[in-house]
Amino acid sequence: MKDMEKIIFHPIRMRIIQMIAQSRTATVAALAEGLADIPRSTIYHHMGILCENQILHVVREQKVRGTYEKEYGLNYDEIAVPAENTERAVTNLLLKLYAGFSSYFSVPNQDPVRDQLFLSVNTLMLADEEFEDCRRELFDVIQTYMNRPAAENRRPRLLSVVSAPCAGEQKGGSEKEEKA
Repeated sequence: MKDMEKIIFHPIRMRIIQMIAQSRTATVAALAEGLADIPRSTIYHHMGILCENQILHVVREQKVRGTYEKEYGLNYDEIAVPAENTERAVTNLLLKLYAGFSSYFSVPNQDPVRDQLFLSVNTLMLADEEFEDCRRELFDVIQTYMNRPAAENRRPRLLSVVSAPCAGEQKGGSEKEEKA
């Protein structure tokens, strides 16, 4: 069995998946333009891994200047995390975030203020419909900035958004737990 979380949660592959998810399809040339900080050979390498694992598939091929250019799309059935694996997927993502921070702070003379590192934990009191509106608006803002191409004055920044019920406020649970 392939470890989909390991495949998907690689930072470069996550960026490729995000770009394709936004535009619905993309060529390697379009990805290379949008991910200008990543060498084209590296993009090809990670595209190969995503295709081998059926996360991406070719949706169209067209002849461009004597060669065939492939346009890729996401195989949403492959990247969907089954409910029974959700806890493992969340844990893996949080461990990757921890590893990223650990790596950042292992380099001498890091300057979190200069690098605009921030953490924010907020408790929101919202009905389900209000929370859905909040989530949609938040992702609309993020999407506005995700499409910006790499440039000399730009560098990749990881922004993670996690939503979880507050302790003691979870819905559901087993009947045994509710009686306890």
